[in-house]
Amino acid sequence: MRRLSPRQWVLVGALALAGLVWAADALTRGGPPPAQAAAAGGSAPAPIAEWAEVERTVERLTRLEYESVAEALATLDRDLFVPTDAVAQVLTAASAEPEPESQQASEAEDFRSRHRLSGVVLGQMPVAVIDGRVCPLYAELDGYRLVEIRRDSVVFQKVGGDARIVLTLQAPGQEE
Repeated sequence: MRRLSPRQWVLVGALALAGLVWAADALTRGGPPPAQAAAAGGSAPAPIAEWAEVERTVERLTRLEYESVAEALATLDRDLFVPTDAVAQVLTAASAEPEPESQQASEAEDFRSRHRLSGVVLGQMPVAVIDGRVCPLYAELDGYRLVEIRRDSVVFQKVGGDARIVLTLQAPGQEE
């Protein structure tokens, strides 16, 4: 739950006080009944001479007026509750089934065959040397992001996906 700032507490207090005043006014109808006021020695409030004017003003201020939108709706080219082609494509792509494991495996093998891990440097800012290039953590390579650098391997994760590929460090002179 979010904590309120001192300024917000002041506003909440003012709102609560206004609510109490409104409730008290509503329950007492603006004061004691005229008979009680006269018995208590006070005088009854004077009737408002222009009450009709007050009612007209209140009516004018509280009247709901909406601008007609019928003309704007008539000019629409499509139903607003039917998604456009672009939105439908995004929704279809988002709900598409994940790639079959065999396709993911072939992508992983293809990635491994194209790239070679030749060194790693561990420490405060680890880096990996892949295909002769120094790649820091979270570098992207062919749609995969370098997410982990280990002593003898690195882990790539597909950008926007769950597929993970591990490249293993090869000993000098050893080819796959």
